[in-house]
Amino acid sequence: MGSFSGFTGYMTLGLGAKAKPGLVRLGNTEPLIVKDNQGFVIGTDGKQTKPATIDWPSSLDKSCLAFVSPYIFSILPLGTVSIPENGGTSTSSGSAPVVPKSSLIPSPVVQIISSLATQPVQTLPFPPTQLVSPSATCTIRLLTSSPTAKARLFLVATPNDRTVAAAEGSSI
Repeated sequence: MGSFSGFTGYMTLGLGAKAKPGLVRLGNTEPLIVKDNQGFVIGTDGKQTKPATIDWPSSLDKSCLAFVSPYIFSILPLGTVSIPENGGTSTSSGSAPVVPKSSLIPSPVVQIISSLATQPVQTLPFPPTQLVSPSATCTIRLLTSSPTAKARLFLVATPNDRTVAAAEGSSI
């Protein structure tokens, strides 16, 4: 037995499988640190500058976040956001409680959050659910031209179906 044989239990705890924290620059002095489904605004002193955290209904990948002053844009996976009670595609409510799958938006969702109030301002299914069949889904990416506050934000949608993606390509 080697000298490192006792470390195997430590390495199989799933430490490598956990999501890494994401970082979005909100200004010169405030980054938004995102871990799993929560976001914290931190100052230069390392302390939280806003008392409220930003909560999302599911975990976020760091590539699913962008900031264009004063809004934080995030992409949420399909089936994680509830359909608004008014039947529309926009809501200003916070993170939704657990709801039946039939009342969840069946497409990826772009959520816009005010960085000033740390509350959702608008939630948009993308592409709009009334324009596509429920089985048609796509992958959405956020692209910004630069990390400045006045940068342009681009949404790139690519169909998950390879045949459709080859025929139509991605949409910006």
